[in-house]
Amino acid sequence: LYFVLEFCAGGELFYHMMQRGHFDESTAKFYFCEVLLGLEYLHSQNVLYRDLKPENVLLDLDGHVRLTDFGLSKESKADPASQLTSFVGTAGYLSPEMIKREGHGKPLDFYCLGCLLYVMLTGSLPHFQGNWDEMFARRVTGESLTYPPWVSAPARDMCDRLLEADPKTRLGSKKGAREIKEHPWVRDMDWEKLFRKQIKPPIDPSKTKKNFSPEFTEKPVEAVKARAMKGAAVAAPKVKEGAFQGWSYVEGPPNSSEPGMPPTIRE
Repeated sequence: LYFVLEFCAGGELFYHMMQRGHFDESTAKFYFCEVLLGLEYLHSQNVLYRDLKPENVLLDLDGHVRLTDFGLSKESKADPASQLTSFVGTAGYLSPEMIKREGHGKPLDFYCLGCLLYVMLTGSLPHFQGNWDEMFARRVTGESLTYPPWVSAPARDMCDRLLEADPKTRLGSKKGAREIKEHPWVRDMDWEKLFRKQIKPPIDPSKTKKNFSPEFTEKPVEAVKARAMKGAAVAAPKVKEGAFQGWSYVEGPPNSSEPGMPPTIRE
């Protein structure tokens, strides 16, 4: 299996945030809305992302969003009441229901979206004051958030409603992404133009080559040594029919010409 990914020359959204400290509201709103469209599509396919964070939001050469790293993603049942019970995620973006291990559904992704928005607007994680356990406790109890003076009232309300401790009353829990699109803070967004990439992104990565952390770009590339096969060749096991359904290319049988910031938690 060869898994080829598009090269996102714009780097991580996290990198651009670190260069600025935080985004202004118009920049945060653009990337918030593009990420929301990505979550909306995943949820329409009954997939929970479960690891939304700025390190997993990449920018292409034009500055548009690409979501990456689906290692913690999970298919969910179409029934909105169905719950997953595994404990996964990144510490700074864990929702209250994940922390309490009470089961989770699509509203979990909207909590992570609220965390992302709060970080973009303020440069800090919601409820975090230097101690992870205390942060978890504040999230579970739904402690009120604090904001710097430059964050507008509509943006604060969006964060507050996405970071609601109870997933049943969280923004998006009733009508999904459509409910979030109706919030006053994003009411001026032309969603059709955004979907068609007809709105110019606020960050233009093509103007500079410095879109990545030096620890990646300045590290010398080591040649990969070929490994010799030991022992007799073993036939590959039969693959369950339909296992690669939905892939853009599935290779045919042999001799066939037919193309066919914080730690991540896994449990």
